[in-house]
Amino acid sequence: MSFPTKPCYIRYLDNGWEKSREHPVMAWHEKYCNLVDSRAFDTPYSDWHTDDFTLHKADGTVVKGGKEA
Repeated sequence: MSFPTKPCYIRYLDNGWEKSREHPVMAWHEKYCNLVDSRAFDTPYSDWHTDDFTLHKADGTVVKGGKEA
């Protein structure tokens, strides 16, 4: 089954992304991206993940729960 498509153009806004921040999900995502980009991992992950979150580290360690991860 095919779906109709519509061209989409994304352009840079000189005033930043203020309009997109009005949407709650975009505002949350920006804060989360800034946390990861700044490597500010001292912030408790429970602020960002639920208690059933599971982190699988590259060394094979598995950490469960938002707060512990």
